[in-house]
Amino acid sequence: MAFCGFVTFVDSKNGGESLDDTLLCSVCCEKFKSPRILPCGHSFCHSCIASAINSSCKHKEAPVGFNCPLCREFIPCFGNQKEWVNLFPLNKALLHVIEINNRKLCGACEIENEETHGVNYCIECNEVMCETCTRYHGKIAATRNHTVSLLDNALDTCRQKHMYTLCIKHPDKLIELVCNDHDDQCCSLCAATQHRTCISVESLNVAARKIKESSVIHDILSRLKSYEERLSKIKFSQENNIEEIDVESERLREEAEKLEEDLVLYVGELKNNFLDELAKVTKASKEKINRSTTSLNEQLMCIKKCQQSLSGIVENPDVEKQVLELCRCKQIVRHLQISHTKAVCIRLKAQKCCDFEEVKKTLAFSKLQQFEILRDINLEIDLPKAKLEKDVIFSITGGRVFHGIFLRDGSILFPQYMPHWMQTTEGQCFLVNNSGELLKQIKFAHEPVCVHLDGDEIFITCGTSKKICVVSSKTFQLIRSFSVKKACYALDIIN
Repeated sequence: MAFCGFVTFVDSKNGGESLDDTLLCSVCCEKFKSPRILPCGHSFCHSCIASAINSSCKHKEAPVGFNCPLCREFIPCFGNQKEWVNLFPLNKALLHVIEINNRKLCGACEIENEETHGVNYCIECNEVMCETCTRYHGKIAATRNHTVSLLDNALDTCRQKHMYTLCIKHPDKLIELVCNDHDDQCCSLCAATQHRTCISVESLNVAARKIKESSVIHDILSRLKSYEERLSKIKFSQENNIEEIDVESERLREEAEKLEEDLVLYVGELKNNFLDELAKVTKASKEKINRSTTSLNEQLMCIKKCQQSLSGIVENPDVEKQVLELCRCKQIVRHLQISHTKAVCIRLKAQKCCDFEEVKKTLAFSKLQQFEILRDINLEIDLPKAKLEKDVIFSITGGRVFHGIFLRDGSILFPQYMPHWMQTTEGQCFLVNNSGELLKQIKFAHEPVCVHLDGDEIFITCGTSKKICVVSSKTFQLIRSFSVKKACYALDIIN
């Protein structure tokens, strides 16, 4: 359905703006180029509003509209986002006002090759008039009821009085008909070309009468109400989900901080135990070395005493004393030689308990995981509470079936599972209708196990062949294939 081409203008009196100011695009601040008019009544250059749409929808997941760059009113749209700008009619009246504002000459006088300054503007005729032409314009029966205003107030008058709806595809044509097959408004030219094969094409009056007589508005409002309730429920659930994420995030943060605190305490305890043991070993080692040093000092003193005794023994006239001292020194030397005194050398060394780089690899915080569940909001079935009912039963002859998918035309595709050690021929898939009637047998080079539909492509896992093949859902021809590291028996496609 296309937007109605209501031609309205911004109030030129707002902010004391002149007519020249109101003929400027509020985005690029230049004179309008191919102006498009939005349902809110504001006009923008074609490229300006296209850029505004792209900027507004860039980070949206599934855009259904945008906000007017001027008044911020939400503008619902449909179809391809890149084509949204073409849904809004070209503001030809604004282009005409720009044109006449540049000349400001009476249009009727120009036909007679006279250059008369225009002072008034006719909304219906889209033409500037001088005072004389304005008087005659008001006397003619065909134009007597036209809306005429001062030229400087033309935009204000256009804003107060909507023009006829214009066809989007043929701006020179008025919308006269409605195609019920496409829910689209169209002009007579559209009806004769694009909608000539449509079954139900009616005039606006007939369509309006049927709307009043039927319950179509009530039905649409009922569907919108139901959809609104569903969206509100999902929105409330997602807002709660954000709160749950915040709570869980806070819990995980506290858990991480507690783990850090425990690690610091544990490492501190290990360090203190190590330092205590180091102090004990250091003390014991020094004491042992000191005892050995004391023994060595005593032996050195014995040696000095013997040296002193032996140095004076020859000069000693007392023969008995000489012999006694010599024997005593011999005994001391003999004792020193047989003593068990050992030289002590102690070095401290700590055995490496673990590789710190390996510890860093094994020591880690909990790995964060994000579990995302996507559910089609247009699916009216509440899957967690849904109950399955038996609809139809049929058998597949010629193989074992563990999986299947519904295609867009309502048919069902079943892969024939046959383990590689049992395969005598190539694999195949069975295409059946919803009654179980075999429509087609599709030969396959590998053993198909699981199938998944994604758009117009069917992904097929090939079990121990370690391959995933992609075929067309229309022709069932192979599009591409890729290998996986392990045997693949099932798959799902996310995003």
